[in-house]
This record gives sequence, structure tokens and C-alpha cells, in this order.
Amino acid sequence: IELLDERNRPTESDINVSFINGFTESPVFDFVHYRDPQGRPDSVDIDPVLNYNVVANTLPPVVKRNVRITPGKHNIIKLNTPRGSLKLRQKGASYYENGVNVIVRDKKGTIVNLQSMNSTEQYIIGDYEIEALTLPRKFFKVSIKPREINTLTLPDPGIVNINNTSAGFGSIYELDTDGRQTWIYDLDHEQSRLSLALQPGKYKVVFRVKGAPGSKYTSIKTIIVKAGLSQVVRMF
Repeated sequence: IELLDERNRPTESDINVSFINGFTESPVFDFVHYRDPQGRPDSVDIDPVLNYNVVANTLPPVVKRNVRITPGKHNIIKLNTPRGSLKLRQKGASYYENGVNVIVRDKKGTIVNLQSMNSTEQYIIGDYEIEALTLPRKFFKVSIKPREINTLTLPDPGIVNINNTSAGFGSIYELDTDGRQTWIYDLDHEQSRLSLALQPGKYKVVFRVKGAPGSKYTSIKTIIVKAGLSQVVRMF
């Protein structure tokens, strides 16, 4: 198996490769690709009776379908697998209770991977859409180039501690520069206190105590969240 880079040279390696039965789609043979110090890939023995779909399990996978193996001959199968890297960085990712994940989609919108913050993954070169599962969610476009590390750095969140005298109902909205609001979060109506990690920006908190006898008892506060800073918000 020759795994080709952006110049059609067989320099890519250390990729899981699968031979899939082209008729039943069941896996037949798997191995991790290896190149020796001279750059030569391993040769493997495989049953020539079947037709195979050969899969390089990259992100996203590269598939060559209906591959026929000629018996008694050294067969060479070439797959185009040029890769670059995406590095995600956010110093304050630990502020989130369960960390931060990022959804990586290709240009067709298909999910390619769920990557953790402060990690590096290799992808087939091309354009990708990034959805960071922060609060609120943030969206980016990145272009992965061959043998390069594309670093995407997110700002640190700020911590908002909402302390109320009792539980109630409410939501948090993000405010843009034109004053338009977008809902991002519903407050837990069973808890009077909670702590949230929010991306830097301007927000509005709308809240009514559970036992209040009317909507006129709704409290509204606007807050500014700054990276790495903590603040306390009391609605009642």
C-alpha cells in the first residue's frame, strides 16, 4: 500500500488500513501502515479471490473501491492521503465542567471528528468548519494544508456565578453589537445557585423566582463577561 502525499509521493504512513469485502462489506484484514528507514512500505499477504474496498482510516477516511488482487504478483495499491494538523488551544478549558469538545465538519457539512480542546489531530488537507461547544457555541472555518499545523486559539471564558435567594425560571441571552439577542441557555429551575463558564461578551439574564405571583416580578440584568475573570450575579 502506498499512501501518497500532496505531491503524489508515497511518504505518508502510520495510518490504519482496512481491506473490506466488497460484496458483504465485512472487514477481512487490518494493519497499521509502516515504512522502513528507506521509505519502503511493508508488503502483506492477502486472499486474491475477493474484490476489496481498501480504506485508509484517516480523518475523513479515504476509500478505493473494487480493488482486484492479481494472484502470484506483487500488487501496488495507491491511496491519496495528504494530511495536515489542527491544533486547538484554550487555556481556560478546565473551567468547563466536562471540558470542551469541538465538532469538525467537512465542506459538505458531514461530521468528520469530535476533537477535544488542547489536542492536535491530523486531517486530510482541505477546508473544514469548526463548531466549538463552548457557551455560547462558536463557529470557525479552517483550511488544513499539507504538513502544516493550523492552530485555532479560543479566548478564555469568564466565570459567572448566579446566586439567588430561591430557585426559579430564566434564561441567558447573548447580545451582539447591535443589541440583538440570541438565546443560549436555560437556567436550572431546581437550583438557586449555579456557576457557568461563558465566552467573553455581553449577556442578558432574565429570571423570575418560582413562587413569584406574576410576570411583573421578572428580573433582568445585563452583564459583561471578560476572559479569565469571575463575577457574581444576584437576581433576587
